[in-house]
Amino acid sequence: MHKAERDIFFYDLKPISWHRKYPSLAPYPHYDMAKALRTAFQAGRAEYIRKTNGQSIYISDLLLAANRCEMLIGFSDTVAADPTLNNRPTRQRRIVKKAVGEGVEHSAHVLWVFGDAANADLCPFFIERANGLGSAVVARFLNRLLRLEAATTGNFTRPDPSGAATGNTFKTVKVRPQVGLLGHPSKELLKDLKNGSMTELELYSESSRATPWDSNSYAIEEHRGVVIRPNKTKLLPKAKAWLDGVINGKVKSEYEYARLKFKTESGIARAVNVLSDGYRLVTDNGYVRKEKIEGIGLMLPNAFDKFHMPIINRMRTLANLYAFPMLRILLSPLNYLWVSRKGKFIVDWLIPIVLAMASCAVLFRFGGSSFVASKDGLVDRLQLFCSVLPGFYIAALAAIATFGNAEIDQIMPNPTTTLVESIRGSKVKIDLTRRRFLALLFAFLCWECIALFALCILIALVGHNIVVAASPSLATFLTYGGTFVLLTLFWQLICCTFLGLYYLGIRLHQPTV
Repeated sequence: MHKAERDIFFYDLKPISWHRKYPSLAPYPHYDMAKALRTAFQAGRAEYIRKTNGQSIYISDLLLAANRCEMLIGFSDTVAADPTLNNRPTRQRRIVKKAVGEGVEHSAHVLWVFGDAANADLCPFFIERANGLGSAVVARFLNRLLRLEAATTGNFTRPDPSGAATGNTFKTVKVRPQVGLLGHPSKELLKDLKNGSMTELELYSESSRATPWDSNSYAIEEHRGVVIRPNKTKLLPKAKAWLDGVINGKVKSEYEYARLKFKTESGIARAVNVLSDGYRLVTDNGYVRKEKIEGIGLMLPNAFDKFHMPIINRMRTLANLYAFPMLRILLSPLNYLWVSRKGKFIVDWLIPIVLAMASCAVLFRFGGSSFVASKDGLVDRLQLFCSVLPGFYIAALAAIATFGNAEIDQIMPNPTTTLVESIRGSKVKIDLTRRRFLALLFAFLCWECIALFALCILIALVGHNIVVAASPSLATFLTYGGTFVLLTLFWQLICCTFLGLYYLGIRLHQPTV
């Protein structure tokens, strides 16, 4: 079978340091675990063959870089039926007989993005869809290799939490490095929760796992939890709104996992296990986010012996490895423009554009085009104006960060204010608190003020020479168009500043109705 497209599934990889007696040891960095896998691959040990049926899973290719690990994992299915091929136009069919020991092969490209060598937190993990190579199989295979490498090399140890020592040397305990995969929630899951109804919610925690339950340690704790059901005597919201109200910050800190039982809008019963914070899926099922990649070649086989670079390159693109992360950070204050709230467009754009058009008409009618870049002209005055404001905005940001009124940390009431953010590759719509909204607003104002100041300096230095060198029609366009842009940004700065002053000076001190 050949394909010209692939499905890529999105996960987060959680590093774990497993020990029978001490369950909460600090995990090893991703890079160290990936390095152990590379050692196994280079030594020819990155393979597992089931003794019962001869099925095998193995690493066919591996690349370890400073910020990521790329693997090609293969699966040889010896118990699969002999492939049958059929040519319908000629009504011919044939069966391809497998030889003894042969298996139908499938392979999956894997991209593990950890960022830097010291990272031991959650990190993005991408798996190509392939028969027999689901996330649970991949995780078990990697954990088996890591366990064998830890036993072979003895490199994975941690200081003994009991504090035991031999002379001046503290004892260490051998740990078993493991990986756990948490699926990104798909759009289908969020849609079913938004339109469906809850039937049961079980919150549970494994923070005390393996802790002795009795004084003799005859029993150990597995997990502890609570089961919650909707109050059917009330008019209940949809499942997602109900969950957002029930799973608050305190609940998330006490219970790290949640088992959701709900019915979709069409009445189909569903059950998923997720992290209580962020809805990342603990179980591997059809609700994991996936993206289809195309343009990777025609008539591709099921398996490869080495990396198929078009697939790897597209996976790197999904992981934003080809983007400019520092540029995104520098432009992040502009996130305010993507905040969604009823009437926000009027303040952000409509009023500033109308005022800019009126200002242009007055300026060119009574001031003339030469007044724009001349001494003490528009650009000069804007430059002076913008040099003063950043300090005020930074002071406002500091006040917002330390403001103690409880109202500021509540979700903004209807109309709901939201922002769609990319969290580990998934687009998540977040309801904003007043503190978050104001922080976004004043960060944007400070960024825009500094950018407008820099733009005015640039125009003052080279604007006149550019206009002189341009053709008459282009010079007219640059003069009028540039003035309109400057005034639009100026009036946007004014309108948004007035909005921020309203919230800081008035709205925060009024009770929520």
